[in-house]
Amino acid sequence: MSSDLAAGSIFDGGIVTYSSDHKHKTLGISQKVIDNFGVVSPECAIEMAERVRDMFEADIAVSLTGVAGPSALEGNIPGTVWIGIALNESKSFAKHYHFAYKRNKNRRLAVQNALDLVRRVLLDMPISKRIYCDEENL
Repeated sequence: MSSDLAAGSIFDGGIVTYSSDHKHKTLGISQKVIDNFGVVSPECAIEMAERVRDMFEADIAVSLTGVAGPSALEGNIPGTVWIGIALNESKSFAKHYHFAYKRNKNRRLAVQNALDLVRRVLLDMPISKRIYCDEENL
């Protein structure tokens, strides 16, 4: 079965930012969120997804922020990941995951879970333990 859809017709692009400096400068994550909650937080994951959604004028955006390893970051142990989802028609949310301590496995599991989370959103499937952030407190 062949498809006439090109990747560019459904995926406009993405941004990879590892440092908090580039999360702020490139994505426009507020310094207040970074200072108050850190980059490994639901607040940062949600804001990242919302900024990307707005930048690419997308219907849905996904963000991943966390600690693949081998070292801890902001007091979070390796394997800690927050995945953010921003939709045009719904309230943005984040979901927390914790994997093992193996860097490459953590990255693979984070991407697999992000894709599964997007699939669940698109199919209107249940998603447990969503975290919503109150914008007034950011």
